[in-house]
Amino acid sequence: MTDKDVPRKIEKETTTMILYLNIATAFPAIIPTVFLGGLSDRHGRKVVLLIAISGSLLRAIVYIIVINFRLNIHFLFIGNALEGLSGSFGTCLMAMFSLIADITEPGPKRAVRITALEAMLAIASASGLLIAGYWVGMRGYFEPMTFATCLLGLAFIFTSLCIPETLRVENKTPFSLKIFKNCVQLYTKDTANHRRWKLIICLISFFLVISIGLSRVSLTTLYLLDAPFCWPQTKINLYYSSTVLVNWISILIFVKWCGPSMSERTPAILGCVSSVGSLILLGIAVEDVYIYASAAVGIIGDVVSPALRSMMSHQVSPVEQGILFASVGVIELSCTAIIGSAATLIYNLTIEFFSGVVFLCMAGLIFIVFVLLM
Repeated sequence: MTDKDVPRKIEKETTTMILYLNIATAFPAIIPTVFLGGLSDRHGRKVVLLIAISGSLLRAIVYIIVINFRLNIHFLFIGNALEGLSGSFGTCLMAMFSLIADITEPGPKRAVRITALEAMLAIASASGLLIAGYWVGMRGYFEPMTFATCLLGLAFIFTSLCIPETLRVENKTPFSLKIFKNCVQLYTKDTANHRRWKLIICLISFFLVISIGLSRVSLTTLYLLDAPFCWPQTKINLYYSSTVLVNWISILIFVKWCGPSMSERTPAILGCVSSVGSLILLGIAVEDVYIYASAAVGIIGDVVSPALRSMMSHQVSPVEQGILFASVGVIELSCTAIIGSAATLIYNLTIEFFSGVVFLCMAGLIFIVFVLLM
């Protein structure tokens, strides 16, 4: 093996390990997410949110133990499985978006708040990545992981003491398998306003958009580490964090000031155009200027996801918000496992001759979303 082959071998092993860890969380979380979504429509959002945070806290504690005692890296799967059994991020997002739906009326105000929540999540994630990157480089993994665990503990305490219950249900029904039936009927049983086909189109679109969003970050990192770019990790983290911050501030301004004068689906359509252009530039990039141009063109590409959530939320009643966002959460978890696997496979197969192929494939999928929404 030549010196040139070593970094690529490490890239492949890293992407494979991250993929397996994500699968260890995603698959166990699918059924709990549906169950907890239905539970939130009967017993409120707060308890479900606490369950999801508890799972993330357990995973963080397992990671600390593995890091501190230098255990085999495969012990990390225990933490991911525990997080999955509590619903993982799919349940956490379901509870938060349902909470917003509880306190807002369908329309521009709900769309702005859903977009603001996604913006906060994205900016927090990017900031955490940037800070952790520098912190790990200077002090190793233990201190950043301990800090993250403390933040999760604070999140649990804050949710317990400061977040009120937003859903008032007078007759709390016990758990039954009807929860899973209701989730299926949301997309198979039509209503007087013919919402079924709208929900199905939005769900398919959401599946494709989230698949690309979850895969793009990790693959872009590997893409920029490799020739001809050869960016250091610190530069990649700074680029990613800056892009996320600028994009979401721009999206918030766009939705706040232009959203009320547009139809419900127009922001999503414009976001698709932005995203397709960005991915094409990224796929054909041969020098740094293409990377920066891709970021500029894709400035409102991330608006598609909150726009679709808002459109779907408008179609269901207050007591169906939990099961709706649970089904969306299942899609997000499935994307992590299914499309993440496919994207990683394509990247690993094409890295030797044209590593940008995976981004052109992503652009094609977003174009399908554009056609569906037209």
